[in-house]
Amino acid sequence: MSQAETDNQKIEQTLQDYFDGMHYGRSELILKSFHEDGGMRGDMSDTGVREDMSRQEFVDYIDSHPTPSETGEAYDMGVHSIEITGQVAMAKVYNLYMGIMFTNYLLLVNEDDHWSILHKVWHADKPDD
Repeated sequence: MSQAETDNQKIEQTLQDYFDGMHYGRSELILKSFHEDGGMRGDMSDTGVREDMSRQEFVDYIDSHPTPSETGEAYDMGVHSIEITGQVAMAKVYNLYMGIMFTNYLLLVNEDDHWSILHKVWHADKPDD
């Protein structure tokens, strides 16, 4: 297996941990998938409100709300694309979370042979009522 294929598989596992952490409320998977210096910024399409969170604030948010799996929400999360250049990568992913469809652009870094999300920028569209 080539290094590119190995890196792609490791990134896909990081993304799976991210998805599972959100859907099942498993904060240890969020902490594993995000770099210790990780953070995020995004906006809601209907209000234009911008939100910024650190990795820990994101974990606290997930821990303080019912999980999508508990509320019966469908597991609708996946990868649009992954691009790798050396020890950095970008992934475009989508996820349904608490009735809202998110598009995320995730910037990842490889440190000590572990791929993690350094930054997430997102846009959210509420489904039509």
